Amino acid sequence: MKTVIPINKCEFEQNGYHFFINAKINDNNVNLLIDTGASKSVFDKERISKYSNRNFKKYKNKSTGINADILDSATSNIDILTVGNCTIKNYNAVFIDLSHVNNSYSSVNLKPIDGILGSDILFKYKAILNFSKQELELTYPKPRQNAKK
Repeated sequence: MKTVIPINKCEFEQNGYHFFINAKINDNNVNLLIDTGASKSVFDKERISKYSNRNFKKYKNKSTGINADILDSATSNIDILTVGNCTIKNYNAVFIDLSHVNNSYSSVNLKPIDGILGSDILFKYKAILNFSKQELELTYPKPRQNAKK
């Protein structure tokens, strides 16, 4: 099955853009930055802890990013991550402090982000980014029908 999600394009600097989508975590609206160069999707520990499990465990792998030193990161499950019509249950998410990103966005009047949609999800769900239509398409498995008794 396929779902198409509108992309919100924001000019970050002259002729430079950042692309965002609206998603849901446990039925709460979240703003996610699309980052095809991010190897794993990550979420802001402080912002997401408002509506997700707070049972964080230290992430054993080191997390780094452009213009960032090694980041202190943790993992926890997100019960339900919904991107368009694609529902991802029990997603083992990585949480980091994204305040440096949100401070940059605030300085140019952009909405804060709750997380970064990275290539782990983009690859698994066969993402197609159509910049001219400003759409993100994901392909996900058809939900299983409950067996009749």
